[in-house]
This record gives sequence, structure tokens and C-alpha cells, in this order.
Amino acid sequence: MLNRFSHCFTLSIMVLAGAVSAWEVVTVKPSAAENNAANELRSYLERVVPTGDITVGGKAARFIVGDSAEARGLGWSIAGLPEEEWHVKALDDGSVVIVGGGSRGTLYAAYHFLEDKAGVRWWTFNEEDVPSLKSLELKGLEMSGRPFFRQRDIYRCRIPHDGGRFAAHRRLNRDGDYATKAEYGGNFTFGPPQFVHTFGPYFPEKDYFKEHPEWYALRDGKRSPSTTNSQLCLSNREMRKELYKRLMGFIDKGETDAKERNLAPPRIYDFSANDCRNPCQCEDCQSIVRREGSEAGPLLDCLNEIAEQLAKDRPDLMLSTLAYYHTETPPKHIRPAKNIIIRLCDTDTDKAADFNAPQNQKFVNLLKGWAKLTDNLAVWEYSITYMLPTGPFPREFHLGNIMKTFAENNVKYFMFEHEGVDSSDMYAMTLWMESKLLEDPFADCEALRQEFLNGYYRAAAPFIDSYRRLLLASTNLHGTFVNWFNAPGEFTMFDAPTAIAASALMDQAEAAVANNADLLRRVRRARLNLDRIIALNWRVIVQNHVDGGNKPEAFPIDHDALLKRIRSTWSSCIPSMTSQEAASAQMNGECDRVAKFTYTPCKAPSQFAGRDYIDFIMEASRLYGQVVLPDTESEAGSRVTATNPKAISLPLQAALYVQETAKTIGAGTIKREDIKGAGYHWYKLFETTPEPTSLIYILNDWTIQFHLDSRMHALKGRKFDVWFNVKFDGPDYPFGNPDAQNSVSVSRMLLIPK
Repeated sequence: MLNRFSHCFTLSIMVLAGAVSAWEVVTVKPSAAENNAANELRSYLERVVPTGDITVGGKAARFIVGDSAEARGLGWSIAGLPEEEWHVKALDDGSVVIVGGGSRGTLYAAYHFLEDKAGVRWWTFNEEDVPSLKSLELKGLEMSGRPFFRQRDIYRCRIPHDGGRFAAHRRLNRDGDYATKAEYGGNFTFGPPQFVHTFGPYFPEKDYFKEHPEWYALRDGKRSPSTTNSQLCLSNREMRKELYKRLMGFIDKGETDAKERNLAPPRIYDFSANDCRNPCQCEDCQSIVRREGSEAGPLLDCLNEIAEQLAKDRPDLMLSTLAYYHTETPPKHIRPAKNIIIRLCDTDTDKAADFNAPQNQKFVNLLKGWAKLTDNLAVWEYSITYMLPTGPFPREFHLGNIMKTFAENNVKYFMFEHEGVDSSDMYAMTLWMESKLLEDPFADCEALRQEFLNGYYRAAAPFIDSYRRLLLASTNLHGTFVNWFNAPGEFTMFDAPTAIAASALMDQAEAAVANNADLLRRVRRARLNLDRIIALNWRVIVQNHVDGGNKPEAFPIDHDALLKRIRSTWSSCIPSMTSQEAASAQMNGECDRVAKFTYTPCKAPSQFAGRDYIDFIMEASRLYGQVVLPDTESEAGSRVTATNPKAISLPLQAALYVQETAKTIGAGTIKREDIKGAGYHWYKLFETTPEPTSLIYILNDWTIQFHLDSRMHALKGRKFDVWFNVKFDGPDYPFGNPDAQNSVSVSRMLLIPK
């Protein structure tokens, strides 16, 4: 049966029921987690086997949960078992021993029994399936295991917290920023000030900058306290002394808070860079960088000093830091101290490919490099894309290869960042698979995928499976590169034939479960991101249909029905979330915007007829505070219009910026005398040879960007002229309408090979 459950359980631990046999659940001086394991075991088994016929070789089963003489007789004392190792064993006398090490092991033993033997499935944080059996025979039952990674975390947000129940069911020992209650085993978590990007909280500008500007990064000759565009001066010895004092204060706070909340104390304290690049340029820092060949050099030189003292004062605790952006390259000589966790962030890979793909070898080499330096390697893996929308991409086919690669390269700690319960592609399936692979990265990924498809979507599974395989094939055909910030137009796998076929398959999936409201809701949620990407790329997809010799009115997807389904499905997800107002605003903003995108032709640029060029329309741009709008005046059929006076003041700037090296390799401006007339005109702004991690921006505030990594296979090593199609309007510009608002509209970028 299908259940959307509440979180209420009775506290009794004994069941004597059923016409066939009487079975019981017993504990001996249970901890909070053991007591909870017994209660959940009892509660679910009552539902799984309502007849009460649960036996071991015909004898009524007697479940012995947690520390017991029977468990110790098998050599399984909780104190002696490795943390989180778990065992389930049926004995000839009818006993079933359920026990595990540490605060979570017994829970995991109970949950594995319920999942693997009784058939319970915890699909999402608020959806479970509980089978109904006539009987359950357990003779010969023996199960054991231990999660592979020491720390297993899936960072979610905007969902009601259940005290750690879903995380424990999925064998996650950290639940993002949420605290896990003692009855679910507590957290393996970070202490204050926070779990990442802690330079700023350690040294707030208001407390330190006036007296100690030298503790902050030197940037272009000036000390900068910015947490969004600068770092700390890690070589400064006095700063390091204060850092250790601050660390000990945070440890005291973390342990006091945990005691007051009846939680396990934090075991890891973070000191990591602000969420940007821009490290210190002072000579002391840069001399370490030159020696080590990496900005990780000054970071580890600083942290090793802190770690050495911490090992003396608190040998039970660990420090953590990031290998992220400028610090991702392993240093040549220095090694992290044994009590430092290095968290390598996967910011560059193609999310639509596995780790055998050529475009992902840079990151794999970084992984292997760090694996040689530390036994405390962590990974921060991104499961979604962050520009709107989180477009569909075939992530689930590659998870097995990805997780196996991490496991084979000494990764011990792991976090998936996976927000977007209402808006991320195939959220339920990928999160479920991630939790399974965190426990066992060598599991059969395709078997997991099929288990979820068939268990969660039931009769719709074959059609959803076919849709996802179609998506995989089209991604490979088009060579689509999915970065963590892909714009809608960068999901190039959605040509017209793919969009049409995928929509038809999802129509069939809906029809297969039309009579079951819960299953139909699940299928509609699986379709949401397909619908959204089609709506956002409507012009481009219909133009592709027209380019194939068809009339636009013959495009078979109903635009009005598409928009109605998006709003209906998306809005149905929001009541189960926190921050419902913000989620509704996001939904309404996108739905209102895509409603304007009826078909407007996207024509070839007439000025460059017969020439070779690489075309970037505005749907492929990454926008910050701007939106794409239809525009029949533009040959491209769309535009982005900016009105911020600082962004559009003359001279208007454009440049190619390499994020990895923080250098500009090509720049130009449009000055007042360059403006050619009213309406759209082409402007050649500069020439350049793109490098990996390059972006080209236009506008003085950089809020229109074209990232080039997805096209790098066609760009690398070649020189191009960079052209923009731009319209200036308003009284401040030559040829502008004196009655119009000052604005700059951009409709296209072309790269013309030299």
C-alpha cells in the first residue's frame, strides 16, 4: 500500500498478537537510539505482517534489539563493535539479534532488516511504501554491514525537519544543517561558527579590520576585509595566534550548546576560505605559493600550525578546510596534518558524464593528487545546477562510476549538495540513489535505478525509463556539457525531436497511472523539469522544428497546457516545504516569464551570411538580476535589457575573463562615438583565444555572462573576434528615443574565427 506518513509512534515495545504466532521485541537497558529502533521495528512489523505470523523455523520470533547477552554471545558487544557496523542474525531458539556499534549501529541493523527483509521502502522524506504480507519466516537470516564513508551527508533545505528520521532511515549520519536527535543516533557534524566558508565568521570586519588590517588579504595593493571578494592573509603569524584562540572559543561553545540540546558534541571544526577566489597577494603568502605551486600552500602552512596545537589540547577533534577554486590544486611539498580533513569540491566537471569522460579528467587528477597526500579526504559533490531552472540531465546513469571512483581514491567523508525538493530534476530518485551509494559505492547502480523506477512509479516506470534513456542518448549525441551553473539554453540536448519524444513518453507515463492520484503526482513531479526546460527554451526548440522543414503551428506540444501543468505541479510541491513564500515567488516569477515566450523566429545573423561563426543567443547566457524576453525586432528573436545606470553607462565594457587564473585575455568597450544608430547593430569588441573556465561578459556590472566551458571543445586553441548585437535607447544615447527609459539591450554574441 502507498503511504504518506505522520511521525507518531506508540512507545510500547511488546507485541502479542495474531492467530498463528506471538512475536515480541525486547530491549535491555536501551539507549535512546536502541529504544527507538525497537519501537520502529515493532510499529512497521505490525503493518507488514498484520496476521502476526513472524517466525524463525516455525517458532515465534523474539527480536532482541541492542546490547544483550545474546549479542555478546555472538561476539557483538556495542562497545566492541566498530562504529556503525551492524548485525542481524536469527538463532535456532527463535531469537533475532539486532545490534550495532556506536550510537547508530543498532538503528541501522533494524532499518536494514525492515528494508531488506520486510520490504519497507523509505522513498522520500514524506513518502514510504509498506508491503502487507501474510507471514514472514526468518530461519537462516543473517545480515551485516557497515557504511563505506565515515561521514555521509546530503545537504537539503526548505523541507520540514523530522529530527533526523529520514536521514537515519537512509543511513546518513549528517543531515545538512539540521540537528539529528539522540533517538536517531545523533550527528557526525561540525561545530560553530558554521560548517564551511568560515574565514569571515572567524575574523568579522567589525571586530578586527580597524586594528589589524594586515590580517586580511592584500588585493591590488590594498588590504580587503570583503567576504565576497577576498580572503585572509594566511601567512600572518599574529593572525594565526588569534585564530587558535577563536577556535578554542568555538569548541567551548559547540560543546556547551550540544550538552544543552542533549546532542552529541561536534567532532569537526572548519576553517575554510570565503566563497570566492582572490587570495592574498602579499610577498609572504606568494612565496609559499611559488614553492608549493598552489594557493593551498599558504592555507595548509597556516592550518598545520593550528592542527599541531589542537592535537595536543584536543586529540579527539578534527579540523576541516576546502580544496575549492584557488586552493583545489594539491601542493607540491607540504602535507596536511593527520587531524585535518581536506574537502575537495567538484566545481568543474560535466555533470552529464561519468569520470571516464575526457572533460572530467582534470578533476579526477585533482582527486588522485589529494588522495596521495591525506587519509582524511572528503568530497563536496554538487547534484544539481543552480541557474534557473535545474534542467534535466541524465545524472543517474553516471552515479555508480562517480561514487566508485571516489571510493577507490581514498575518500572517507562525503557530502552531496542537493537542494530543490520542489524544483530539482528527478529529485526523489537521485537523492534515494545517492543515499544508497553513500552506504555502498560499489552497489549496482543500474539495479538501484530500476528498483526505484519500478517501486516508486509502478506502471509508469517503463515510460519514465525510456524518457531518461532518450535524454542520455541526446546528451551524448549533442555533446552537451552540464556545468553546475548551466543557463537554460546550454541544455542543448533538447532539440525539437527530443523534446517532442520525451513529452510523448511522459504523456504515456501519466496515462499509465491516471487512476491513482499519488502515483500521478509522482509522475507529474518527474516531468516538471522537462516541462520547464521546454517552456524556457520554447523559441529555440520550435525554431529547431521549423528548421527541419515544419511549420511552427505544427509543433505538437500544446504551449498553454504545458504552462498550466508547470504551475499546477510546481505549486503542489510547495505545501510540503518550509520557506513557502520564497518558493511561490520563484515559481510565479518563472511561470509569468515563460508565458511571454510564444514563438518568435530566431534568424541567422544576416551580416555574417556565408561566414563561419559560433552563435550564442540570450537563452544561453547566465544572468544575474536580468531576464530573457522575446523581441521581434532582433534577428535572434530575444533580448536581455538592462536599465541600471552604472551597468549601462558609457563606455560599455565587455571582456573575456578566465576564472581559474583571474586574468583578462581580451577586452573592449563601446564608446559614445561608436554607437551606429537606432535599433540593433553589430559591434566588434575584441579578439581573444579562450581558455578553460573562461567567461565573456558585457555590461559594466558583469550581469550578462556567456560561459564557454560547454563549447570549449570547439574553441580551445583558436583565436576569435568577439561580436555583440546591441541596441542603445533613451535620451542619454545618440539615436535614442528621448521619451524612452535609458536602456541597453543585448540580443546575441558571435565568435568569428580569425
